[in-house]
Amino acid sequence: MLGMPSEFFVSDYLPGVGLEKTRRQIWALQKLEKDWDSYGSVPIDHSCMQRAVGFILAVGSCMPEPSVVPCSHGGVQLEWHQDGVDLEIEFKPGDKFSVGMKSSGTEDWHEFPPNAT
Repeated sequence: MLGMPSEFFVSDYLPGVGLEKTRRQIWALQKLEKDWDSYGSVPIDHSCMQRAVGFILAVGSCMPEPSVVPCSHGGVQLEWHQDGVDLEIEFKPGDKFSVGMKSSGTEDWHEFPPNAT
């Protein structure tokens, strides 16, 4: 199970301005065309952007502002790196997602639904 250090969520919450900035960054990914990374990537899946925005709207007031990262398979990854803790949530095509956390030499990664490829 993911254990989340409480100090990870102490500062830099997403007020309205940060929330809007993150939302715009996610929607800007729709401009990426096929092969945007020059390694055969696919355009970002619209449903992945929708789910990432929905997540940010649901938890934005209690999370620091994330980095928004496009994934070559069409997904969207949100990342938080603070005080030695790395948290990554990847929204994948096909209503799948993964959650990973690294802290103090430990790593914990989960795919949802379980056994998703």
